[in-house]
Amino acid sequence: MPIRRLTLLLILATALPAAADAVFHMVYADYRPYSWTYEGKATGLEVDVVNALLRDRLHLVVEHAILPWERAQQYVKTGKADAMIATTNAEREGYAWRSNSAVSYWQMSAFARRDDTRFRQGLDRIDALSGYELGSEMGNRWVGLHVPNAQIHYVESVTQLPPMLLAHRIDLIADDAMVVRNLIAATADAEQIVELPLPGTRSPMYFMLSKQSGQADLLPKINAALDEMARDGTLLRIQQRYRQSQ
Repeated sequence: MPIRRLTLLLILATALPAAADAVFHMVYADYRPYSWTYEGKATGLEVDVVNALLRDRLHLVVEHAILPWERAQQYVKTGKADAMIATTNAEREGYAWRSNSAVSYWQMSAFARRDDTRFRQGLDRIDALSGYELGSEMGNRWVGLHVPNAQIHYVESVTQLPPMLLAHRIDLIADDAMVVRNLIAATADAEQIVELPLPGTRSPMYFMLSKQSGQADLLPKINAALDEMARDGTLLRIQQRYRQSQ
């Protein structure tokens, strides 16, 4: 084999793995409007933020995957995926580094059947959920941490929750307000469900970079770019675009 051809093959052989490693793998829940699949592609607030951050500012090749939330977290924990966007807790910070700046904010509300007289006066505090049967997405640690005495029925997808509520299988949906509003608006029975805002439940959502990621050394650049996006208004503009669609 000519030396020049052999040299070229060796270069290609060493270059291909590097190119594969350069792909940054993001995972998300099916959690509209934060992230969902539209016409076969991942879309949503979080996807827009990640594209503005990793693709446009850090010039990385990014792959997005919408997965069941429990599986998505396991992928980040084991390094099968590079990162996710989530609220922080001790468990997640054990396997992922969080960004300095918040990407967005999670705001919890409870949702009840309009004809359920137990909730006519609303709910004025989070511990008022104790004793009721709640529905929430599998992998959502927030409800269990803040309402330890609640009976929680976990489902694989939040899309299962409104039918469960209307069928009297749960008393309340306890999840992000924007997410559940989107779900309810898409149902024929939207008028039968009422929102019960819960004060004091606003939580920041961060870029969570796996400690097992082969690209963990990017954290300082990710932090710098996210901080810049917070200062120049990019994050706020993306957030407002989705909140105004409510």
